[in-house]
Amino acid sequence: MTTMSPTPTCSTDTRLHVLSHVPYFAGLESTTIAEINALMTARWYAEDDAVYQAGEPGSRLHVVAAGRVKLVRPSPSGTDVLVDVLTPGGSFGTLHTLGSDRYSDTAQSLSESCVLSLSNQDFRSLIQRFPAVALAVVDDLAARLDESHRTIRSLSAGTAEQRVAAALLGLLEKFERNAGPVAVRRLTITRTELAGMVGLTSETVSRVLGSFKRRALVDIGRGWVSVLDAESLADLGAE
Repeated sequence: MTTMSPTPTCSTDTRLHVLSHVPYFAGLESTTIAEINALMTARWYAEDDAVYQAGEPGSRLHVVAAGRVKLVRPSPSGTDVLVDVLTPGGSFGTLHTLGSDRYSDTAQSLSESCVLSLSNQDFRSLIQRFPAVALAVVDDLAARLDESHRTIRSLSAGTAEQRVAAALLGLLEKFERNAGPVAVRRLTITRTELAGMVGLTSETVSRVLGSFKRRALVDIGRGWVSVLDAESLADLGAE
């Protein structure tokens, strides 16, 4: 007789730990974090499941509690452009409070993932009760605007190598922010997705990654890139 593996769940300890590191809620008392946790719903997604689709009405803030989720945005050419890869503690989605009522991107799980979500009404209530949350929202919106400007400058002025190096370092920073420094800095991303991020063709990205590999800056495989020398990539991006 075959024994079926139990469906994993998000433990309370895991949820509380993750929520305490979400920028919106960092610094709040543990009792408040527990209250926020009680307001949130949790759902598990299998690999490649969509959390939501671009264009759908958006009224919830989502937080990755376990696993990884990628954000892709449709382009005029009909291809999907990778916008971000989120690890535990990463927040995504849209709310009326944050200035949008529809999802501008599609969120898709890269692995079996547990995602927490909070309604617009509950988030507005938290902003009204806790000034620190309101300030964190302002800081987040400013950071997103600054990142958008830096991305535009990079795409308009950077060489192919500088664009790819900057994108890899950006993804690595997000990964290590939540997972901490690790010996193997492997990023789950295809060359097509990376090409979409940096505004280049897949062929050009393949050529650049091949050059990086020969110089021992990265290792590459099917659907992944491992950063071997982040410092040299940073120097390259600063040239």
